[in-house]
Amino acid sequence: MKSRVCKRLLAAALACLFLPACQSQEQPEQTPAGFTASFAAAVSSGDEKALAAYQGNTYQLNARVDGILPGEGVSIRCPGKARITAALPQEELEGLQVNEVIALEGTVKEVAAQSNGLTEMVLDPAHVAGKEFEITGKVEKIFHDWERDGQDYAALWDSTVVESRQVNVYLPQGHEVQEGDTITARGALFAPADLGELSIGFLPGNQSAAVFLMYEPNSVQKEVRE
Repeated sequence: MKSRVCKRLLAAALACLFLPACQSQEQPEQTPAGFTASFAAAVSSGDEKALAAYQGNTYQLNARVDGILPGEGVSIRCPGKARITAALPQEELEGLQVNEVIALEGTVKEVAAQSNGLTEMVLDPAHVAGKEFEITGKVEKIFHDWERDGQDYAALWDSTVVESRQVNVYLPQGHEVQEGDTITARGALFAPADLGELSIGFLPGNQSAAVFLMYEPNSVQKEVRE
């Protein structure tokens, strides 16, 4: 009898190693584009089990640098009452600027409520995985930046860097990009904190008035229509 029970327990344990249903379902799959929003949603829900599930895991995320902590790391902009800080090597920290968009990789050291009402995730160790991004999308509208001698920029929607974000790609002189074209652009992204200081065109449906700017793309390629 004991032998049969032991065999059943062993079979159940082995099944849990291979069947997805036995794996932890507390932590949903995370993507770099949706990580900050997902974490903010967990904070907003007050689900302690969901927040605890981040502990000890390593993630990749794309985010705007909200602040630089000298000798320590960076703070990352998140929606609502969530905040992320990432401990970075000094050589990486020296090359960063506030409001630039970066790709990070880091291990969650802790997730804890702070006295100021925020819930903070600490990534330690962490490192900058990239500072350039490639985006592809349909040009919804072409605007002109009169503060930059009327330079054209193409506004499109993108979800590969951060979910559902407007991206304005500045175009080189003599470009042949038109509204409705699909383009692929690669370069650094900037997320201005004070949009009132800039003349930025916003697409209809941009409820948050949030936008990434690609001022100097390394390349802009237009998809050839057959």
